[in-house]
Amino acid sequence: MAEQPSVYQGLWPLGISIIFCGSLAGAAGDTMVRMAYSAAGPEPSTKEMLKKPIFVLGMVLTTAVDAACTLGALTFAPSSMVTPFAGVHIFWAVLLAHFWLRESVGRWETLGSSCVIIGVLLLVIFSGKETEIVAAAQFAAAAAAPLALAYIAASAAATLALLLLSLRLCPLALGSWDLPVQAGFRV
Repeated sequence: MAEQPSVYQGLWPLGISIIFCGSLAGAAGDTMVRMAYSAAGPEPSTKEMLKKPIFVLGMVLTTAVDAACTLGALTFAPSSMVTPFAGVHIFWAVLLAHFWLRESVGRWETLGSSCVIIGVLLLVIFSGKETEIVAAAQFAAAAAAPLALAYIAASAAATLALLLLSLRLCPLALGSWDLPVQAGFRV
């Protein structure tokens, strides 16, 4: 199904600003919910949690504000620009947990979260804002362009290199729960 252009498509920066705020709201909400559960102790009841304002506010931010921002952003920006923000609130939450919950966040977690967030921002900045692909033939032609093929090859090579590097730095048995993950890094 082809994406129909909106009258507001030229206002894509507004759409990205809305989804960015929604992503931050979702992360703040997730962190507030975790904060409420941490303060409540082991196995709190639902009634007990609903009496905590920070829990209720966190749930509203995560379930309502984030979703409303996503729908609002789709009015002004194409879904190809809005969709990458769908899971970014998880990475924001990692960074917020460090400050709000005083959780220990290592340099690898910080680096990984930062890379994902920067990657999404770069994707939005350099994405085709006016490109409309409505048929499979158009997609095939776009994917066969030299620049697209170079991008696909570079992405595949980078993915393979990072996978091999991560297995070298932190070896583990993929798909097997019987073997423990080795602690520490060997270079």
